[in-house]
Amino acid sequence: MQSSKGAQEMASAASGFDASVVCRQALSRISALQFRGGRRVIGLAGLPGSGKSTFCRLLGDIAASEFPGKIQVVGMDGSHCSLSELADFPEPRKALERRGAPWTFNSKSVAEKISRFRTSSDVDLYWPDFDHARGDPEEDAISICAGIDLLLVEGLYMLYPGHGFQDVVTLLDEKWFLDVPYEESMRRLVLRHQQAWGISEDEAKKRVAANDAHNAQIVLGTKALADWVIDWNEPVNELAC
Repeated sequence: MQSSKGAQEMASAASGFDASVVCRQALSRISALQFRGGRRVIGLAGLPGSGKSTFCRLLGDIAASEFPGKIQVVGMDGSHCSLSELADFPEPRKALERRGAPWTFNSKSVAEKISRFRTSSDVDLYWPDFDHARGDPEEDAISICAGIDLLLVEGLYMLYPGHGFQDVVTLLDEKWFLDVPYEESMRRLVLRHQQAWGISEDEAKKRVAANDAHNAQIVLGTKALADWVIDWNEPVNELAC
């Protein structure tokens, strides 16, 4: 049986899209930032289902060989408000149903952690992650060594100028947006919900329409704020989307 990675590579070859070329362009921009010295931070946004994790994994693999111990990729998912925090919202049921909206994140925490990274180059730092098994963030799950001089932070609202994320945006040296068509990202999300929850296509579409689609529209509005819009036409293997 063919592996999902093999299927992905075949799909990429068939489409004529070369992800490595895009990653090389990203590394060129990173090199220019590093040349300026000091610690630098890049924010990467994109629609839900756009492939941010895939892009970051590919870029991270190349960066690890060319800039060993100098570049690290982290996400903002660990800054979700916890279930207990959502329960204390004025409308807890709505907060839970809309989890993933900008106001259900701790944007202040994201800004504080990025600020500390920029100013504390002599100590190891820690970054939160999201524990999908528990459905809650996990504090200090990721270690950022003192030798790291460039941090790439990916997440839906890294370019969003509201709900406290404007304080995050001001700390970024570059703002990137991973661009895929809106309809394609929604299609991928439907498949993702089907695979994750074992639900029908119709039920998955209802879930996307109730929450993800609203968040996607917010994110799409930040595309114009990017320094670099990345045309990411990477074909997605439906077994691993």
